[in-house]
This record gives sequence, C-alpha cells and structure tokens, in this order.
Amino acid sequence: MKLKAKLKQFLREDSSIDYGAFKKEKISKHYLDKSHFQELLPFRLYSEERGLYENEHSFGFTFEVSPLVFASRSTEEEIATLIKSLYMEGASIQFLLFADPFIDPILDRWSELRQKEAPIFQKITEKKKQFFQSETLSGTPIVPVPMRNFRLFFSYSAPKGDRSEHEPLLRKLENFKKKSFSTLSRLSHAIDVHPLHLIQILTHLTSIDQTTESPAPKKISGLNFINDEVGSMGALELNPKGVFLNGKGETYFKMFQAIDLPEEWNLPFNSELIGDFLDASYRIPSPFFIHYGIHYPTQRKEELNLHSKAALLKQQFRLAGIFKKNPHLLRESAEHDLVFRSLLSGEKFVRTRLNIGLYGSLEKFGDAESTLTALYQKYGFKLQETNFFHLDDLIRSLPMSWGELPKIEEIRKTRKTKTTLTEETSKYIPMISEWKGNSLDGMPLVGRRGQMAFWDPFVSASNYNGVVIGASGSGKTVFLAELMLNQMAVGGRVYVLDLGRSFEKLCHLLDGQYLFFTKDSNLNLNPFSLLRTDGDAETLDTALNMVSSIIATMAMPMEKIDGDRSNILNKCVREAWRLKEKKATVDDIIAILETIQYDSELMKGATESLIDRLQRYSSKGEYKNFFYGEKKIDFHSNFVVIETEELK
Repeated sequence: MKLKAKLKQFLREDSSIDYGAFKKEKISKHYLDKSHFQELLPFRLYSEERGLYENEHSFGFTFEVSPLVFASRSTEEEIATLIKSLYMEGASIQFLLFADPFIDPILDRWSELRQKEAPIFQKITEKKKQFFQSETLSGTPIVPVPMRNFRLFFSYSAPKGDRSEHEPLLRKLENFKKKSFSTLSRLSHAIDVHPLHLIQILTHLTSIDQTTESPAPKKISGLNFINDEVGSMGALELNPKGVFLNGKGETYFKMFQAIDLPEEWNLPFNSELIGDFLDASYRIPSPFFIHYGIHYPTQRKEELNLHSKAALLKQQFRLAGIFKKNPHLLRESAEHDLVFRSLLSGEKFVRTRLNIGLYGSLEKFGDAESTLTALYQKYGFKLQETNFFHLDDLIRSLPMSWGELPKIEEIRKTRKTKTTLTEETSKYIPMISEWKGNSLDGMPLVGRRGQMAFWDPFVSASNYNGVVIGASGSGKTVFLAELMLNQMAVGGRVYVLDLGRSFEKLCHLLDGQYLFFTKDSNLNLNPFSLLRTDGDAETLDTALNMVSSIIATMAMPMEKIDGDRSNILNKCVREAWRLKEKKATVDDIIAILETIQYDSELMKGATESLIDRLQRYSSKGEYKNFFYGEKKIDFHSNFVVIETEELK
C-alpha cells in the first residue's frame, strides 16, 4: 500500500463504534514477534546514588503510594502546599490512580502462608483463588464489578536542559524527592519506585489482557535501557477510535479527557469517581485509570496574558450597556482580581489535565464506556474521546512522561488543558479509593468498587470484639465460618459457643471437638482439672483467679457478684486447690463453705446463699452429668464447638 493510501486510511473520519470490527483482520504473527511499542517509551536509566531516573529528555522520580480511604480538609491543604513547594519552571507532577486487574500477585502472597497447614486448608485456599480469578474474568459475575487492586503513583519530572545545568538540576530534584516522600509518607504509605518496580508498573499499564496473571517480569538484566525491559504484548493495532491490544484475549483501550469540570468540588469527592458507592449501575465494570497532570509553565508569560485579559476587560466596561448583554463580565473581573491577590500571596500558575483510560473486552466495551461517561456526568464532569490520540495519551499518562518538554507542548496544542493556580489543583487529585484491609494474612473480602481487602480482627494489639448483624438467612453463619476457616488456615485456634447447631457439620468436617449437653453427655467440665501445675507461682495465681471467676458465674449467672461473696469464693478455691489440686471439685468448695463461721449475719447469709446456689453443680445436683462424668475435656483440637441448645 502506498504512503498516501496509508495516510488516508489512518486519518479518515470514522463515526461508527463497531468494536467487533477488530476481529475481522488479524495481524501477522511475524509482525508481533517484535515490540515496537517499547521504542515509544522515554524511560532510559536510573542512578542508584541519586535515586533519580534519566529519561530521553528529562530527569525524575516516582513513588507508589497507598491510596487514601478518606481525605480531610487538612489533607487537601497539605497536598496543595506540596504542589506549590515543588515549583520549578518546566517541571511536571503526575498522579495516576490505576484499577489494576492483575490480582494474582496479591492472591499468591495471601495463599503462601496457608500452604503450611493441613491439606484441607490448602485445598480451600486453592478453590478460593480460582473463584476470585474466574469472577474477575466472568461474563456473568456474582459481584457486579471485577476484583481489582487500586494503586496510586506519584511522579515528578523536569526537562534536562543544557548539559551545564544538569548538576544543579539533579541536586534540586534530590531535595524535591525528599520533600515529596516526607509529605506523602505522613498522609499514607509511600514506596520509592526502583527500576524493576517501575518496569512492572509500566507493563501492567500497557499490557492489559483477559487474565489475572501478571505479565510483568520478575527480574531484569540491567544491561538494557529501562524501556527495552518493559513487557509488552507486541504490536498494537491503532484506530482513530481506540487501540487494540494484541494478547491472549481481545482487549480494547480508549482515552477520555475531561473538558468540563464541576464548579464545586473537593478532594474527598474523588472517591465517587472510581464508582458509585450506593448504585451498582454506576460502577465501572472493567480496568481503568485516572490521570491528573500538573505542569509548571513560564510564570511571566502567564502573568502577562492575565494582565492583557484584565486590561481588555476594563476597556469593555466603558461601553454603554455592556453589562446587560454580558452579565458574566463582572464575574470574570472578580475572578481576575482574586487571581491577582492569590499571586501576591505566593500561588503559582499551573496547567492541568484530567484524563481517564478505559480497557475492556470488545464484547463489553460499549457497556463499560457508557457507565464511565454516565458516572462522570452525574458529578458534573463532561468527558470527550481523544480521537487519534489514544495511544499517545496512554504513553503521556505514564509516570514521568510529562517531563518530556516537547510532549507537554503537544498535549497543550492538541488536547484540553486548564490554566489554574496551585491552590486549586489538590481538589481533583485522584488519590482516594477503597479500603484494602489490615493484613494480607486476613480473610479475603471485596469492596463495592472491586477492591480486594484482607481483614484480620486479631491483628491489633487489643480489642478483638466484633458483632455480625443481619437478617435471618442473610449469611451471618457463612461469614463467621469463613472467618474461622481463615484463622485456622494460618495456624490459629477457634472456640465457638453455638446455639442451634449452626457449626456442627463444619466441626465434623474439620475433625474438630464438638461438645453438647444432654443427660447422657457424661462430661467432666471441672474447672480445676484444666489447671496446669508446671508453671510458676504467678501463673498459678492467675489461673486460680480464673477458676474463682468461673465458680462465681456458676453461683450467680444472672447478676454481678458482690465483693463479699467474691472474696469468700476466692479463699475457698485456693483452699480446695491446696488440699486436692486438680482433683478438687465443686463438692469440695461447698464443704469448705460449710465449715466457715462468721459472726455477722450478713456474712452468714452470703455464705449460705453460695452453698445453695452451687448445689446444682454438685455430685447430687441437676448438672452432675456435666461436672463428674468420665469424659474429661482437654480442648486439644484447633476447632472446638460448644453447643448450648440443650441448656436453654
């Protein structure tokens, strides 16, 4: 095909959105053998000494930051202060929030510890992994959105300039890196991105496929430029309406830019831009990223432009009747005055751009695109496709790519950017997503917007209490069973007080210890028999206090025991232990109580009431089968269920 024909075919206007049309032509396998995409990336070298990247036309650094779950007004102000303090003419800051669909690395780390336990837990772990993987790729998932991992990347880059300016520029970048890391670490958890980490990030962003397995390399040679190490699916098929990614599946990519922003907006509202919390129909059903770029232009030039506009506006004020026909001129004049005051207080001009990249299978891309545009329109954002620039926008959204000076000029000339002040930028930064849990060893959960979270109620130093509330049949028992299995899978022990035999089958399945109370139980729940004699005096004293507490609860189960009765029982328990140790029983407690003599009628009454109340647990009482039987309870199993249905 001649060059003219090729250009004509590439530049033609195509208004149809037929995503299935990509299936009609297949690219030759020979062409896919080499990745030409890597040659378009600007990443080159990394200095271990300075911790900075040298790219084709710029220097820079990158952090991966844990996204925030919530942002306060002070957080927004601190981010705005950071952006203002990092001012350097020609430099750029980029924030990239990525809904990463490659969840296998997370699942692998979660399952690693579980491989050491019993085979049944290994099997359960493998089944759970397969479920999450299939749900992420399923055409009819149980969860409306696929599983994903929201990741936030912060990058700063500046053009190289003349070689004579490199050394002072690098020193300044080192200082900016320390300042940025300090601020971001106060707000969240920040990690310095080294070459292998960067290559893995770039590979994930540019190699989305119909799989949950990460395509990123696990190691690099270190002998090539960074861009040559980036994993890629090979050649890309370009179309004015999008980009076709040639992988194992059929994935389509399209870029959208925000051409209108809401007038009233704050940083905490950005959590809604990853999907509506309440309405599932506004949740994005495919991988995507939100990119917000901030560029520091020449301040003098921007100030002259503003002065020119303000002077022209004042000239228009002299025209008769101008305000009747153009009432907005007063508002513009007030805005100019506000900008001038902000500049005097230290604010800087910046150029910003908000764009969203969307990936998806060809069959479902139309639905994902419709959901994305509807979601943003709901909150006052107007999105527009960046036709003919989808691939270029993908590359320009990668970390540090805005530092390539010619490229930011191209963006300004061909796409939508906004000139504003540094104080306004923090409002639109995409740094809020869903909670990721508190421990990778925890129970796997899925957020409403698809974030995988792992929760362990015992990871904190104290306060292990929790409550599960739900209607009948809503899954409370299933949830608790899952929590128990998770604890046992990592070597924990579980004790259950059940009412209604909810966990009987699970207990037998896991070869647990199931205790129930009937007339034929023949149990021996004597608390003295559970004490150990191989500890020191302090340990024994603590154990005897526990036995005293148990006996007190047996005597007065429906009310709090008073101080006098508690002291009496405490003395009797210690005396019974002194006489018989582990062979002591409730009968011995009663016998000791009967020998105690008090002059006070009040103390006599307290002693007599204890004797009367403990008779139910004696060898002649109604609960004798539970405390004097032959079946001694040693709680040897990791899973013990105590069924209390018969005790009602």
